[in-house]
Amino acid sequence: MDYLMVDFTDMPKCNGYKALLIFIDTYSGWIEAFPTRNKLAIQIARFLLKEIIPRFGCPSTISSDNGPEFVQRINRHLAEAAGLKWRYHCSFRPESREKIECANRSLKAIITKLCLETHLPLLQVFPMALYIFRTAPQTKYQLSPFELLYGRSPALFKHHFQGWPDLVQKVGVEARKLLLQLQQHNNHVNKLRHYMQECRPPPITTTGHNYKPGDRVWIKHWKNEPLKPRWKGPYTVVMCSPLAVKTLEGRSWIHWMRLKPADQSDPVTYQVTKTDRPLVLRFKKNTPC
Repeated sequence: MDYLMVDFTDMPKCNGYKALLIFIDTYSGWIEAFPTRNKLAIQIARFLLKEIIPRFGCPSTISSDNGPEFVQRINRHLAEAAGLKWRYHCSFRPESREKIECANRSLKAIITKLCLETHLPLLQVFPMALYIFRTAPQTKYQLSPFELLYGRSPALFKHHFQGWPDLVQKVGVEARKLLLQLQQHNNHVNKLRHYMQECRPPPITTTGHNYKPGDRVWIKHWKNEPLKPRWKGPYTVVMCSPLAVKTLEGRSWIHWMRLKPADQSDPVTYQVTKTDRPLVLRFKKNTPC
């Protein structure tokens, strides 16, 4: 779990818990979720130090949106102390947090179905909902987050319960032969895992824009309101990434598709001439040849 996404989502109030803190690994899709009583930055730091880092190690990067609970000083100090990078998604760009938003929707659907079928409160079906999400095939290779993280299929029940068929006696497969088949299956899963690691797309090295620090740009408003300008600015670019820029006047990163250069045409100049009246001047716009 090297690159994590974190987000808060609402849930029905149950025993004082009204929010859900979700962490997801961007590579394997492994999810960790914790019910919380509020949406505060201290909750994120607490679960990182008590649950995520002791169990999976310290991630190299954590990304989140620009919500007030994520931009607090305590998160920045924690990132500096742990030596990890805390990145923020582009505002009004749902594609940048698509993976965790899809996980939120899928986890809520599983919890809703379990509550309706079992008539149990939310907190009691929550561990089983996490198990279903982690063991369900999600990628085009039909591998679950459990298989991608641990390199093997999740273990099933080892004891036979009353009413369950004894598959070993029914099909006549010996225990040693079954163990060999399971080992072969585990080897195939490991080969698929290595293959997926080799097929991962390379990091983005080319930029989709030509902006550089010092440029003046206009930023397009997200909503097109009547009788209001569609562009605001101009602003000065101070930082650039392959797909977004950060301005001197703003706090969040802006996707390059919402920008346009402030100097798109030649500067407009005027020619000033005096008139017969001493307090009147005549301005004439110079047109380029």
